[in-house]
Amino acid sequence: MTTAERSSTTAPEHRESLESPREWLQTQQGDWILPSINARHFGAQPGSAPETDQQESKSHAQTVLAEHFGDRLHREDRLYVIIGSDSGQLLRYIREHAPMPRGSRWLVIEPEDILQTLRQNPAIGALCDEFVQLVGFDEWQEQAALLQLPAYFRIDGVILERSLGALDGTDPQYVELTAHFDAHLTAERFRTTAQLNVAPFIEPHILSAPNFQGGIDSFEKLFVGRRAVIIAGGPSLDSQIDWLLENRDALFLIAVSRVSARLLEAGINPDLVVTVDPFPISLTVSRQMFDFTERTILVTSSHPYPAIANRWPHSLFCVGPIVPWADDSINTGRSISMSGPTVTHMAAQLAVFMGFSELIFCGLDLCHAPDGQTHASGSSEAAAGPLMEFSAVPVTTNSGEATWTTPDYYAGIRAMAEIARQATSVDFINPSPNAAVIKDVNHQPLDTIAIPEQTFDRKPLDRIRESVTKEAREATLQALNHSLSNIRDELQKVGNLAQLGLESNQAYFNLIHPGRQKRHKRRMQAIDRLFKGRFKRAARLAQRAATRAIMRTDLPHDFFALDRQQAEELASRYYDAIREEARRLIIPLELAQERVITRELELSDLANADEIAQRYIEHGEPERIRWLECRHDGADTSAMWEARSAYDDRIEHLLEKDRERNRQKRSPRVSLRQIERHFSTNNSEALSSLAQALEHHRESDIARPYASYARGLAAELSQDLLTAADMHAAALEWADPEHDAVLIEHTLLRLTHINIEAHRPSDALATLQTAATINPTHWRMAARLALLENDAEAGITALTRHLEQFPGDVKRIKQMVRLFVALKIPDGIPFCEQYLNYCAPAARNELEAFLQEARLALDTPAAPT
Repeated sequence: MTTAERSSTTAPEHRESLESPREWLQTQQGDWILPSINARHFGAQPGSAPETDQQESKSHAQTVLAEHFGDRLHREDRLYVIIGSDSGQLLRYIREHAPMPRGSRWLVIEPEDILQTLRQNPAIGALCDEFVQLVGFDEWQEQAALLQLPAYFRIDGVILERSLGALDGTDPQYVELTAHFDAHLTAERFRTTAQLNVAPFIEPHILSAPNFQGGIDSFEKLFVGRRAVIIAGGPSLDSQIDWLLENRDALFLIAVSRVSARLLEAGINPDLVVTVDPFPISLTVSRQMFDFTERTILVTSSHPYPAIANRWPHSLFCVGPIVPWADDSINTGRSISMSGPTVTHMAAQLAVFMGFSELIFCGLDLCHAPDGQTHASGSSEAAAGPLMEFSAVPVTTNSGEATWTTPDYYAGIRAMAEIARQATSVDFINPSPNAAVIKDVNHQPLDTIAIPEQTFDRKPLDRIRESVTKEAREATLQALNHSLSNIRDELQKVGNLAQLGLESNQAYFNLIHPGRQKRHKRRMQAIDRLFKGRFKRAARLAQRAATRAIMRTDLPHDFFALDRQQAEELASRYYDAIREEARRLIIPLELAQERVITRELELSDLANADEIAQRYIEHGEPERIRWLECRHDGADTSAMWEARSAYDDRIEHLLEKDRERNRQKRSPRVSLRQIERHFSTNNSEALSSLAQALEHHRESDIARPYASYARGLAAELSQDLLTAADMHAAALEWADPEHDAVLIEHTLLRLTHINIEAHRPSDALATLQTAATINPTHWRMAARLALLENDAEAGITALTRHLEQFPGDVKRIKQMVRLFVALKIPDGIPFCEQYLNYCAPAARNELEAFLQEARLALDTPAAPT
């Protein structure tokens, strides 16, 4: 008889879906939870000691949450967006922190079915108010607006957290919610804060200024009506590199700096290479770019990583102002206002600015390739293997396939669509079939793109490169040095004025010499007038550098009235932020002046290579030695050797940090969610590719069980259950019980399913019982399966193990009582009576009556009280 046939003959009172509905159960420790979500987190652990009288008042669930979150959820001036409430226990954890942090709010989001279960519990509703809100997906945007989400973005106060239940990833609803909110908040954060997050860009802007040979006004409409190819770093570049090489002479190439190694390997020198970000990773991923020939021009943002601008040995222009303050003597011509999170976005805007009417993208994927890679070969990311840990956002490729992308790339898709929408006279083409669909970017295969026979005429670009004469460069450096000196002097005065404002503010609020309050107020007003007038540009520079701190003085504090102390504190923070940034900016300004002197020395016919190299070392730019080597061929001094060694040490340190970053994102253990995403979308090809990547992972012992699990799931999709069972069994054999518990649990559940499909109910039951030792919520299912197979002993054992964890589960107590009655086991009734005290008071009387009926049926005396 099959499992299904036995099910049809089982007594109705023994029936229960394997997928149990959401229900409240009390743990042995006294916490009310939804076992399908939190049994593994808040249930009693094997070998745990029973509660003592001193422990009774302390919630086990709250202890677990405190160990995990600590004070992370209780910082001032934050809007916490939290996926999942851990059966409402997380709401209690937030509430019981006293005092509640000032200026913070909490938006807890649950899937709809869990939300309705929680809302039906009055105790949960009592934990919510206008500061702590529990909402569903359909409500969150309206509530986020009421909680002033944009205002919290402006102060960098939006924090996305996941509950313990959501972190496990066992419920696909939580995985989907996390991916959605990670993508949405990432895009919204970029849109809201693009103009606010300027502090990290100002110092690189200052330090890069001595290297800029000019702006891009001469690039405007340089190639009207022509075609450009923009080379990005996505995995599709690997299949397009031969086309680029074959047609190189007929194409105008704009390459992002990170593909330099791949292009040099193929023997391709682009016409332009572009870089944007001011962070060290820009150098590590682009370190081969300095080997391009002098015909390649570097175009950067105004704030590239200074070491890149220092080391570049050829022509260098920037798309924005030369210095980050108003100065018409140095900031001349046009600039591009960048829009988008990647360097490819700047490359596209630059091409539009230059007048090109057709842009062809190579390597612009903005999603994962079928084998899981995110970057082209030759990159450190490709060498590290497929990305394992990321919040996945589903997207569609140009070939119509479903794939995943990361939240930052998702923001990049939207930003590129906006660039294409605004450039109405330009055709955007992406020939990659595996690239994400981008609105207004057309898909056209490479073999259908007509290539002109003649060589692309780039003479206008060469004229720009040749226009930078020694005399023009000397004039630019002289004007820059004068500008640096002036802004430094003004910033010193702004810092002194901010210090005076800070002292006046404290005196005003602390009632020092009350008769002088009006004088203090007038002094602060005079300082503000100077900030807006005589020292406007320096004050503006300091304020921009202090944007984050200043924005925190304009908090969403509508739910409390500022008292005198709080008002003083906010004003003090305003002046203190300006003072500190004004003083801090003096350091890079003085360093930039020294580097201007070095650049002037480089132009001198009297300076020798050793003298110049010594200045590189003294002023922290040993990477500049590459420029010197290109200009002083054959020179090899002790200072040059020292500079080379210092640069090598620096780049090796940065490379090790880059390797560690890649290792963390590609740890085999974080691949579980990605494996199950592919399984949920029936993508056997992606599962096989990911399994292959795991099989070649450097941490082979750790990766082996995950690779086997992926192979097993791929076999399940192919209906090869025998192979799937073998692969899953191998995963169990290789998994580490301590570190791979979730993998083991999930593998056991898949084996349970396979055994049921293969009509092996006893094997399915044994496997499910093993899974229940990891996650006690499965004991209910084990009991159900045992009873379907008429194995009453195993059913009673499973129910007993379940009730050890959740002794107040009235439904299972009754189920066990019915079994004892059906099997005529009178000793079972007293055994069940031990659970009475754990049951909710409302259900206790009904259960006592039920037990009395069972005793009468078995003629069993009541247990002594």
